[in-house]
Amino acid sequence: MTQPLFVDTGGWVAYFDKSDKDHVAFKDCLSRVVSGTAWFLHTSDYVIDETVTFLRYHTNHATACIALDNFRDLAASGLLIRHDVDAILRKQAEEIFRRYKDQTFSFTDCTSFALCQAHTIHHIATVDSDFRLFGLLFVPGDVPV
Repeated sequence: MTQPLFVDTGGWVAYFDKSDKDHVAFKDCLSRVVSGTAWFLHTSDYVIDETVTFLRYHTNHATACIALDNFRDLAASGLLIRHDVDAILRKQAEEIFRRYKDQTFSFTDCTSFALCQAHTIHHIATVDSDFRLFGLLFVPGDVPV
């Protein structure tokens, strides 16, 4: 059975940025996910925005454009489901953001938490340990690919 795997900004950045310390692990992981059938990739418009912006400022414009092309191509081929954060998810994200005032979650993280809850996604590809607070299992890490 195919399981949903949410890919967070940290996972995408590690995948696209060859200088990232986690690049090899995420490149290998996401390449195996795309070529296999056990996982179905999910991400959000907020995560794509955050990823492309980060790559633009911390790597270069060309890498950011490569990421944009990959997001488009993965979605067009049916290998990636891109969720748009709508008013309902945004409201849930706001509630999470306000509730966890003792944490340093970004608002984008809160939209990802809300999206994973709304779509019953239990697995995430990220380097951000904050997602453990929501009971998500890390790929790679907690779960083999």
